[in-house]
Amino acid sequence: MGTFCGATMGIIILTRDGEKINQLTLGARPMVLGSSGECDLVIDGGDISPRHLVLAERDGIAGVKNLAKGSTFLNNSPVEDSAHLASGDCVSVGPYVICYYSSDSFPGSGEEGARLAAQNGKDVSLTAVADADTDSHISLGGTEELEGDYGEDEEKVEYDFDAEVKRHEAADSGIISGEFIEPDAGEDIDLSAGREGCKKLEVDEGLMNVIRSRLGIYRGLDKLEEERNQRLKNDSLPESVKSELRRQSRELGFMPNAEKATASIEKVRQKVAASEEAQAKGQAAEKSTGEDGEEEQAGPVLEPEMRSALGLAVNQWELFIERESAEDRIVEAALTVAKKEPLYWVLQEAKIDANKLFAYAVYVLALESIAEDKNEIRKALRKKHSELEDKSKGMFSMFRRGKSSSDTELEQVIRAEEECAATCSWISREINGVEKPMVAEFWSAYEDVAVYLVKNRLGRQEEIQIRAFLRYGLLGCHPWFILTDKARSLLESSAKWLKTWDDRMGASHVLYADEYLCAISHRWVTPSIDEDLELNMRNPPGWRADKAWRKIIFTRIREGALREIRATLDSRVNTLKAEREQKEFEKDKLIRGAKDYKEKFREYSQKIQHCRVEAARFERAIERIDEVYLPAVLDMRASSKEKLVECGAGISPESLVRREVKGMRKVTRLTANLKEPFMPFTLRDSFKPESDSVNSREIMLEQLAELERRDPGIFVEPLMPVKKKSHRLEMRYCPVILLTPGCGFLGYSWNPRSGSEIGRIAVPSYCPRPRMLEKILDNIFADFRWDTSKA
Repeated sequence: MGTFCGATMGIIILTRDGEKINQLTLGARPMVLGSSGECDLVIDGGDISPRHLVLAERDGIAGVKNLAKGSTFLNNSPVEDSAHLASGDCVSVGPYVICYYSSDSFPGSGEEGARLAAQNGKDVSLTAVADADTDSHISLGGTEELEGDYGEDEEKVEYDFDAEVKRHEAADSGIISGEFIEPDAGEDIDLSAGREGCKKLEVDEGLMNVIRSRLGIYRGLDKLEEERNQRLKNDSLPESVKSELRRQSRELGFMPNAEKATASIEKVRQKVAASEEAQAKGQAAEKSTGEDGEEEQAGPVLEPEMRSALGLAVNQWELFIERESAEDRIVEAALTVAKKEPLYWVLQEAKIDANKLFAYAVYVLALESIAEDKNEIRKALRKKHSELEDKSKGMFSMFRRGKSSSDTELEQVIRAEEECAATCSWISREINGVEKPMVAEFWSAYEDVAVYLVKNRLGRQEEIQIRAFLRYGLLGCHPWFILTDKARSLLESSAKWLKTWDDRMGASHVLYADEYLCAISHRWVTPSIDEDLELNMRNPPGWRADKAWRKIIFTRIREGALREIRATLDSRVNTLKAEREQKEFEKDKLIRGAKDYKEKFREYSQKIQHCRVEAARFERAIERIDEVYLPAVLDMRASSKEKLVECGAGISPESLVRREVKGMRKVTRLTANLKEPFMPFTLRDSFKPESDSVNSREIMLEQLAELERRDPGIFVEPLMPVKKKSHRLEMRYCPVILLTPGCGFLGYSWNPRSGSEIGRIAVPSYCPRPRMLEKILDNIFADFRWDTSKA
């Protein structure tokens, strides 16, 4: 260890029983030690506070700050508040001793640290975060049972992971689950670095080695690109060679997988082998005939420049293959952190393989953490660069001969700046490169989790975790995944879900993704139309079975609506008959000689006639429902059931859910304007609890009520159309509103309301900006109103 561009990094040696067990660097970023899983280094013990002390070094000056107000010693002397550290000093905390060395006096081995620890008479035992085995846990409050339907219970429901995490800790003693700890009031040390204030993930050595290996691939690719650019500057280079070099540069943008790269290498090798064979035949013919022998060649002979260019292509493909071969190492290294998440253990118990999903997410968090550190270093280097440039332009610089020490240091700073910039560029490219497979892993796990939810009866805490994943994409709850208040808000929201279905015509159905999938599996609503079946596979048994299944469910919904209308009409007929009898009784009691006899007689007669006409109109409607509409619905259902049997294509809840998840992925992408980012990170960066950007069920129901107030006929379908509006009988079908599990700013209708479909509309569950919902609904329902009016 030594000086790096004018900045020093101290060294900490951890010893136990006279043996070195770990070695860490200490810099300007404060290193917090304590028993909390949120600390940079976790140390456990009865007298150790959650955040016990802080170590830091800046500009060659190191110090320790005691946060526990006691039980911290520097060379056997108590530390009341803070103290400077000299090289060789030892800080004792309970059973632990941490020996500090400056970079220029670091002994390079553990013997000196062990000797100093022995002098202090302490036994050192320090456990790093990644390997700790503590009783830390996530705590988001107590669990309350939720009874009733989603519109009836407004109590605050919180989530508690205590029992689940302790059970999982017992299963894997090498894993801790972390703990949500609020910062102490008035504390001046910021532990909330990273994206959107999330805690920065500390990268252990195993994961760091994988990252170095993967980023090293980009260093090699950059060298190849630089060599290609140099060759392209040669004007005499054949156009075919230039075209090949440009193709290789374009190939960097989409990073082919190992399978394609291997196939490409094989093709090039065959091409080179054919060229060599042709060249050998040509040379043999030239020797035997004394001519060039071109007509005897078996194939084209590659120019030397092309052979060299193809060699660059092979080198590039080999780097692609090497990059992909490190994926198993990513999973192995990143799961140490991933196993701290409660959802990971829920999926493990469900036999759902989500290792790659969690590993990719942790890997990207680690890359972002390193990029943040590199950017901080770049800021310091830019400041140092500016200072050294000002110094080199000083008044006496013109009298110097040769390079001064400041010039040499300036060159070092410039090189360091360039290296940091290159590393940040590689990290950005690596994050972009893993996003696509990471998104694919998310939706693959999403499909399996959805099937698991609809097929199994779950414990309440496991169900909340699974529903939060399906509803919002909540993958992790620790502060390096998402802010604590966001995790709490999402889990509390997911603790309320639809338990019964309201079949009344006046009901408006706004469903989160998890509820929508359950509604499909329970046959509460019709499955959405499968575009692949409709466009590419019309008439086969699967297509006919799908249409028959939708008709069966639709006829049940329509039958329920017709019977509701019939019951309403029957009630109105009975009311009108009772009112007519009452008016006839009052009419018979009129006294003929009274002054108002004629007026009263006329009034009662009109009311009796009105009751008789209205009752007759309603009775005709009931008769039409009984004799036409209901039999038609029942016949459609019976014939659909027969067709379903004839098709012999079974439709299971699992197949329906898997199909709906594939459709939901497309819809979520459309509402996000054809973008498909990684959902858990979008949630981390864009979800803002209690803001106007969140489209909750309650807000959606309010907006739908307002829309219907402004346009009373928007969800109405005429049952018995007549010219006089007041005499029309109408059925109300509110489309199913799906709150997609992601961020977006568009609404989308993917099942029009026609035939055996009541309509399907998707709206994102949260938006990138506040107050977007009203505009989204105005746009989507303007189109919906046009389609309804045409029908």
